[in-house]
Amino acid sequence: MHEAAHYRLHPNKKANELVGELSVWPMGLSLFLYRKVRHFSHHKNFGTMGDAHMSMDYKKHSTRFDIPTPLPKLLTNCLLVAVKFPAEVWVGQIYAISKLLPRLSKNLGRLWVGFQVFTWLSIVAGSIIFNLKIALIYLLFFVLPLMWIAVFSRYLRLLTEHFGIPVSPKTLIPGSETRTVLVAWPMRVLFWPHNINYHIEHHWYPSVPFYNLPALHKLLQQSRQENKKMHVTRGIRNLFHELTSSSSTNTIALSDTVKRP
Repeated sequence: MHEAAHYRLHPNKKANELVGELSVWPMGLSLFLYRKVRHFSHHKNFGTMGDAHMSMDYKKHSTRFDIPTPLPKLLTNCLLVAVKFPAEVWVGQIYAISKLLPRLSKNLGRLWVGFQVFTWLSIVAGSIIFNLKIALIYLLFFVLPLMWIAVFSRYLRLLTEHFGIPVSPKTLIPGSETRTVLVAWPMRVLFWPHNINYHIEHHWYPSVPFYNLPALHKLLQQSRQENKKMHVTRGIRNLFHELTSSSSTNTIALSDTVKRP
């Protein structure tokens, strides 16, 4: 969905939209709304209250984003986000999309609602026929992965990408309040799939597809001028040190961050 939001999933725009939408409809998501309501506002206004990715979560649970925070509290927050996600976010999200999407796009909204109704009826009917096996499959392949995504995409990854970075409004450099994390491949697979750990590179050049972000990183590192602007953290241990240690305090509050052109 993320690649499709940047029109990088397929060179044909119609194919990009079709594959992007169908890939997330079984999870109750919509590429169209993700791009229009959340993700593009994040790229245009990140670090400000105009950033939908940050502000939606920050307004509801601002204490979760108080960095630095003790490691036990950080892990507790991760657990709370995962447990509350299905009811607090997922069900509410499906309800919100079913109301908002038809207003913005009638045809797409009708198709999305029809798909959701068909999916849930199929799960109920299949569970009755096959002794809850269908419901178990849906739980294992959709609900549990969404709980994982809730922790490491919606919460923990948001912290790693934009919080706990020692900068101030006086020394603010475009991209400096974004973090690139360099870790071994097992960690990348679990926490930062599709090279999204190269987050500075992605924000500076969102048109670069995910598979070229490592090459872009190497290119930027060769420039001393660009290298000075980049906050690069190497390894999980250093990352958690920046999030939990008082020596690595993010001095920017969301409401105080300046808006860049």
